[in-house]
Parts: sequence; C-alpha cells; structure tokens
Amino acid sequence: MKTRARFHRSLVPTFDIFENRENTTDSSFGPLSFPLFVFRVQSQQWISYCDLELSHSNFSQVESIFSRCLRISTSVDLWRFYLDYIRRINPIDPTNLEAAKQTRSIIAGAFEFALAHIGQDRRAGEIWVEFLNFLREGPVRFLLPFLLLSAT
Repeated sequence: MKTRARFHRSLVPTFDIFENRENTTDSSFGPLSFPLFVFRVQSQQWISYCDLELSHSNFSQVESIFSRCLRISTSVDLWRFYLDYIRRINPIDPTNLEAAKQTRSIIAGAFEFALAHIGQDRRAGEIWVEFLNFLREGPVRFLLPFLLLSAT
C-alpha cells in the first residue's frame, strides 16, 4: 500500500513550471491543471496553483480555484490559505464604521464556512482561536478611536 501511495505522489507534479508564466491566458494552463482533477485532494498543489494566480493578480481565477477545491478538501492548510485570502481581499478600514461592519461580517462568514467543513479536525484548533479572537476584538477595536475622539 505504501508503494502505491508513493507512486501516486510521484505522479503529481509541482507547479514550479508555472513560475515562468509570461503573458499567457488562463486557458493555456488547462492541460497543466489536469493533475488537480486526478489527485483532487492534494492540497499543496491547489495552494501552489492559487499562489501562482495571486502572483499575477488573477483574483477571479483564484476564486474559481477555491470553488473547485474547498468543498472536497479536508486540508486545514488549504482552508487556512482560503481564510488568509479572504482577509487579504477584504481589509478592515477602522475609519469607516459601516464598511468595517460589512467587512467583518464577510470575514466572519468565511470563518464559519471553513469551520463547518474542518472544525472537527484537531489541527483546526488554531483557526478556532483566530475566529474567537476575531470576534472578541470586533467592536472594541473599532469603537476605541471614536471614543477617544468624542472624549476630547
């Protein structure tokens, strides 16, 4: 059994070949993404593929990749990458309270989505802690500058 697993892992190429991607369209990488369909649970391959697209600022392609891989994966690393991506594209602006509330609800929804899929995994403990800290810091972090301004 170990020999078979080692053989299958050797068939999964890394996406280092994408590093030299220059002025190509996304459709040209269709055949190269074939291993992702054969070995769908190889989370490191999905993460490398997302990193490639992020390095070229192809955010719509990254979201397409997430829609293909997240529901089938139980990899805590892949879900952590997803949460980091969500926090990256949804920065919280503490000066605009309404926008901050909306952004926080998007991020909280992403945490809930991730924890619904991998929350029972023992390695998801750090994500639970991050989520609880995120919920705790919410109102206090955004009200503090306004409270200081109104006190003067």
